[in-house]
Order: sequence, then C-alpha cells, then structure tokens
Amino acid sequence: MDTKAFETETKRHKEVMDTLIEDLKNQILKLPDNPNTKRMSDSPSCFIMDFGHFGSNWSPKYYDFKKQYEVVVDELSKCKPDKVIERFEKIIVEGRIRLHESQTIFEFHPEVITLLVALGGYRWKSIAIWPEGTCSTSEGKDISHDFHASRGEAEGVCRMLCSDGFGGGS
Repeated sequence: MDTKAFETETKRHKEVMDTLIEDLKNQILKLPDNPNTKRMSDSPSCFIMDFGHFGSNWSPKYYDFKKQYEVVVDELSKCKPDKVIERFEKIIVEGRIRLHESQTIFEFHPEVITLLVALGGYRWKSIAIWPEGTCSTSEGKDISHDFHASRGEAEGVCRMLCSDGFGGGS
C-alpha cells in the first residue's frame, strides 16, 4: 500500500469537503431576511415588525431570519464533516434543535425551514401516519415525515411503509 498516495488523497478529500461545507454555510447566510421585518440601517441587529405579523411565538429570535441562519451555520460548524448533511436534514425535518452549548430548544420559523428545504434541493415530502402510540415526533404524535429530491424517492418511502402496514402519502 502506498501510504503517501493515501495521505495525499485523504488531504485532497478533506479540502474538497471543507470547501463544500463552507459553500453551504455561505449559501445559508445569503438566504433572504424575513420580509415582515425592517432592519434599522444604523443597527442591522435591530428590526421592527408590525404586531399583525406575530403568531403565537413572540420571541424576537423566531422572526429574525438572519439570526436563525447564523444558528444553523453555527450548528453545522460544530459537526464533523461527514455529519454536516445529516445535521442539516435533522434541522429541516424537526424544525428545531437543542443547542450544543446548552439544553435550550431553538425553534425555527416555518419560512426559514422552507428556504432551507429549497436550498437543500428537496422538493417532495413523504408523510407517514403511524398506529397510535408508535411514535411521537416534532410533527405531532404518530406522524413522521422526510424530505426528498424527487417524487420517486418520496413515493418509494410511502410504498415501503404501506407494504409494512403503515399509512402514508406524498
């Protein structure tokens, strides 16, 4: 075994992975801001928002899309390179994360999740309805879902679940 060639290829692989991960993080940070907020030009970390756009969540972080993108990038930065996509997809599927440095649950705005889904190239969603008491997810009790790049992938998951006796739709 040529260890020098192995070392060279390993280094090249790491550089490619680092470049791809940095590109993903930069694309996340460039996603659009919340259209219902107006950033203050003299203080971009401050924004105003009409009360009519508030839902049941009154946390400013929930409506600060730029802060939410920073949280995603920070979480991805803490992952080993081979776990970045898995973490990214978990954020998308669950719509919330437990922050690494604390036990705080950080909830993402649905529009942020929609933008992350589009960035990830996911266009289809498979949904499974499980027998009562089988599972409990962020989507609700006994319902799970996953995102897919193609209709065929989503239908394949649903067909597999249906053949195993579970409901589902894409």
